[in-house]
Amino acid sequence: MVAMSPSPSIQHIPTKHGTTPIVIAITRKKRVRRISLRVTSEGEVKATAPLRCTIGEVVAFATKKTAWIEAKLLAVANLYTPHKPAILYRGVMTPLRLTSPGQNLDNAPVADSSPADDSSSVISKDGCLWLNGARGLPVVLLETHLRAEAKKAIAQHLPPVLHQLGEADIPFSLGQAKTRWGSCHWQAQSALGLGGGLGLRLGLGRDKPPRHLRFNWRLAMATPQALKYVVVHEAAHLRHPNHSRQFWQLVASLMSDWREGHGWLRQHQGQLMIDFDRQLGHLTAQVTAQVAAQVTAQVTGYNH
Repeated sequence: MVAMSPSPSIQHIPTKHGTTPIVIAITRKKRVRRISLRVTSEGEVKATAPLRCTIGEVVAFATKKTAWIEAKLLAVANLYTPHKPAILYRGVMTPLRLTSPGQNLDNAPVADSSPADDSSSVISKDGCLWLNGARGLPVVLLETHLRAEAKKAIAQHLPPVLHQLGEADIPFSLGQAKTRWGSCHWQAQSALGLGGGLGLRLGLGRDKPPRHLRFNWRLAMATPQALKYVVVHEAAHLRHPNHSRQFWQLVASLMSDWREGHGWLRQHQGQLMIDFDRQLGHLTAQVTAQVAAQVTAQVTGYNH
């Protein structure tokens, strides 16, 4: 059990240009050996430090890193274009659009893995993803579609990899971990971290079979090569529940160009973890306004 302070200490540090102070959440942990800083995809600044460090020492450390923090915050802010929303989709930056009332997109190619009974909710055409606001809120439609895309792609890549390993088919599920692209669950109870947001967690959940793979549904936003790398990585943990030389040799034997997929994920992690509510806020407001107008029209017609 990792000991830590009950809740982060919220502190403020001045900026280089005298604008609004930077808010930083400081958490001290028993097993941490040094102070570290990170800026999340939501624009939150977080510091982790050893228990022996005082809050003042952490603030002083963060103050010295103000320029780095401001650069990271700017990079996060640049990810969001709510009036021209776009996301990475299969590794390509793709604009998001709402279908207009009465707009005919019936002949447009439906995104490959959209469920048959929901085929008109998300449509791919002219390099855009078109969301049918009449079917629901844009964020919900997009996540539902990406989950279906990820499930289909993983289901295509996983069986051949398991066959190469001489393993029988094992179940997998989708999740949304903020720091892991995939995980391999065994009966052993331990946890390992992998650089660049990837990670392995070993353990048997109460409602999961003894051997179970779990993947982040946001992999549907990544390149097919990057998605395949995560599948290979987690499947390889069925043989080696660690990151030993033998593990990486096995990964290389299963996927010779794994470094490209791994590097792509590291480079684009911020874009992959973008906050949909923030990025699609303008589209959501449009749908909400349309629904409100329809309700008003119905009520007015009823009263007349």
